[in-house]
Amino acid sequence: MLDDRLTEQRNPRSRESDTLSPLKIVDLINREDRTVAEAVGLEAAPDES
Repeated sequence: MLDDRLTEQRNPRSRESDTLSPLKIVDLINREDRTVAEAVGLEAAPDES
């Protein structure tokens, strides 16, 4: 691996994006964007314990 920063690693879920239709690419992008929002929400949520 050339770069060990998490944001600079290849995403295995988009590995074959060049074979997808435009609609499937948009679906993939939206799913990936959702994971970012969910992670940020978890970090921003108050501690429930």
